[in-house]
Amino acid sequence: MLNGNAGKYADINLQLFTDSVKAVELYLIDRQIPYQAAQGRLYSGEELRTVPVFTVNDDGIEIEITVLSTRDLRVPLKTRLEGRAIERAKLHAVEQLLAQT
Repeated sequence: MLNGNAGKYADINLQLFTDSVKAVELYLIDRQIPYQAAQGRLYSGEELRTVPVFTVNDDGIEIEITVLSTRDLRVPLKTRLEGRAIERAKLHAVEQLLAQT
């Protein structure tokens, strides 16, 4: 379950779990989706990780996609070592939110 408020101009940050970062980038390229590539830092459990981040723009709305390994599904992700785990929404919850739009 998700909680909190998100306004019209709230950031959109997605976490994508995959075995192939290159496949994600090729997907964007093959479909001619313009993107910017960068790196982000997250803690996967106690380990500091540098992860790829792709930012796409959809009619003026920036969508940040952090690409993670499928192994990261098993551990809490945090922005700081002593911080709280980043909340994750299950697919069903996201589908419900999209259906309300």
